[in-house]
This record gives sequence, C-alpha cells and structure tokens, in this order.
Amino acid sequence: MVLKMRLLTATCLAMLAASLAGCSSDPADENAAKPVASIQTAIAASGSVAQTVPLYGIAEPASGAETAITVPAEARLTHLLVTNGMHVDAGQTIATMSASPASQLEAAKAGVDAATSAAALARTKRLRADGLASDADLEAAQSAAHAAALTRDNLAARIGKLTLRAPLRGNVEGLTAHEGDLVPMGTTLARVVSGNRLRARFGISPALARSLHAGMPLAIMQRTRDTRLMTTVQSVDPVIDPATRQASLIALLPAGNAVSPGEIVEASVDIAGADSGVTVPYAALIDEGGESFVYVIENGVAHRRPVTVAQATDTMLAITKGLKSGERVAISGGTALDEGMKVHDTSHDTSKDSHK
Repeated sequence: MVLKMRLLTATCLAMLAASLAGCSSDPADENAAKPVASIQTAIAASGSVAQTVPLYGIAEPASGAETAITVPAEARLTHLLVTNGMHVDAGQTIATMSASPASQLEAAKAGVDAATSAAALARTKRLRADGLASDADLEAAQSAAHAAALTRDNLAARIGKLTLRAPLRGNVEGLTAHEGDLVPMGTTLARVVSGNRLRARFGISPALARSLHAGMPLAIMQRTRDTRLMTTVQSVDPVIDPATRQASLIALLPAGNAVSPGEIVEASVDIAGADSGVTVPYAALIDEGGESFVYVIENGVAHRRPVTVAQATDTMLAITKGLKSGERVAISGGTALDEGMKVHDTSHDTSKDSHK
C-alpha cells in the first residue's frame, strides 16, 4: 500500500513539473518559430517617371516636296512608263500622250481664227491709210489679231508638250490613268514626291497635345529593318480634326528612312510626369483583385500599403498616394509576404559583400 502511494505521488510530481516547464518556455524559441522572409528592398524617392507614348501616323510630303504632273491638253495616254512608288530622276519621261481629235480640232480652229484676224488687221491698216477707217477700228483689229495669235500659240504649245517628264527627282505617287485612257485637260496624271523631304502626321489626343511641344525627341520605328531613327517634333497642332476627334503632331522624317508617301509610320515620344509623387522600381508593385499595393518595411516587419499609381514604365512607376519619400519597399519576394511578417533584407547583405 505504501509503495502504491509513493508511485502515485511521483507520477503527480512529474506531471506538475512538465506542466510548469511548458508554461515557462523561452520566448526566443517562440520567435524562432515565426516565419522570416528573405527579400530585397529599395527606397522610395521624390520625382516623376517619363511615360513612353506610342504614336501612329501617315507619311506625307513635306512642304514644297511634291509636284503635280498635269495634262496640258485633252489627250490619249499612249505610253505610261512608271508605276506608283517608282523612283525617277529630274527630266525622266513619265508618259507620252497624243492629242485627242477634239484638241486637234480646237488647235486647227485657233489657227484659222488667227489667220482670219491677221487678214482683217491688214485690211484695216489699208483702210486707215486711205482714211476709210478710224484709229479705234485699227486698235480693235490689232487686239483681235493679237488675241487670236496667242490662242493659236498656246494650243500649239500645249499639244507640243504631251511628253510628260518628272520635274524633280523623287518617287511617283497617285497615278490617275492607264494606257489608252482619254485624259481631260488639267487632270493631274501623277505626283512626284521628293523622297528626302517627307514628314509624318500623327493623330494624338487633345490632352496629350498639351504635353508636347516642338523640338522634343521622337523615335521612328522601322519594323522592316528592326531599327529606330531619331528626329524631333516639328510642330503640334491642337486644332481637333472633326472626323477623327484628334489633334496632330508633325515630324520630319530623317534621311535614310525607308518610308514611302502614304505609308503608316510608328513612333514613340517620352513625356515627363509631374513631380507630385514618389518613384519606386516597378517590381515593388503587387496587384491583387484589382487593388494595387506595396509592402513597406519598417523595423524588419512588412506592412501592406495600398497605393495609387500615376505613371509607369517597364522599370519604374510613379506613386501619388499611399507612399512617402524615404520609405523602404520590398522589390523581390513581395508576393510571399503577409501583413506583419518579419523579413530579412538581403539587399543589405549584397551591399556589404560589394564592399569586401
């Protein structure tokens, strides 16, 4: 009986000791059990982020770079020696034409009228010498003869210019007729555009137009060559086109471009943002369920902070609400963080290693 009592007492004492040991566990052991995330951080700085805006437009002749080739008289197009986009030299033959029957008849009639007026003038001169015609009669006859001669010469000259030539070196654009067509007088048969004097007209939003000005750098994309050509903004027209509801930006295309008139041109321009917020690396931003936030690190603890993003590029973003300059944010490992989680900033370790 005594032995049983001793065993029971010993068991109770052991249980009590275990219970007391559990209640007096070391807080350091509890802290060691909490998760610690390894991250890298960056410090938010005051400033702005340049926004790269894509632009799309049409290549067109610059002022004075386009010359129209018009048909001087109604004629039939007998030989067309060029095609749209073809490069020609100044004086090169574009087309040959033959005067239509109507043009030939008009020229013949003008010749007869001129001969008749000349004969009338000669007769009036004789009458005036005999005192049978006045000075006014002579002046009228002279004017009629002069006008008829001008008409005859003009028609003859126009019919004599039916071999059409390029007025300058450039590319042929806008052909309006085919071989065999009867082309009315005054019709523009084609345009010759000087290839080194092209410009691009881009449609831009009226709001964007207020942020752009002449002289800003502009990058022209050449997809076929996988290259970029740099130029500058020539002018910004804030007047809104009623058809497109857009303003216009105009830039001269630099030499060496492979662009033809009427071709679509891609470009981009960088616009500086307003200095009203702070900037951090883009990697700091986390988006979850439509909410944008960052993790601010304070005293080795992560705190989730909703933010408002104003502008962003591939590497940086500007925040106008939710973050202050000088605060440290997580830029790697942020997706594994939770509110209140302890962190180990390895960026400090990296900086130490770099100084060794």
